[in-house]
Amino acid sequence: MSKKKAVINDVTDSLKSGSPRRIGVTVFGILLFFVGAVGMFIPLFPGRTTMLLALILLSVQSPTVHAWVKRKTQKYPRIQSRSDRIRNWVINRVHK
Repeated sequence: MSKKKAVINDVTDSLKSGSPRRIGVTVFGILLFFVGAVGMFIPLFPGRTTMLLALILLSVQSPTVHAWVKRKTQKYPRIQSRSDRIRNWVINRVHK
C-alpha cells in the first residue's frame, strides 16, 4: 500500500473514532447541506454547489455517502475528479 493511501486510511480511521475533528466535519457538512437546501429556493444562491460540497464533506467519513457521490458523478468525469480532489484535500487538512 502506498504512503498516501496509508495516510488516507489513518485519517478516515481517526475520523471514525469520535474525535473532535470528526464531529466538526460532520457538523459543518450537515450545516452546509441545510444551507444548500435553503439556497435551492433563493435566487442567485448556489444551492446545488453547496449541497455537493456538503456531500463531499460527509463522504469523508461515510462510505455509503462516498459510494453514492461516486455513483452519481460517474457520468461527469470533471465533477468526479474535482470532488475527489476536494475530498482528498479535506482528508489531508483534517490529518494535520
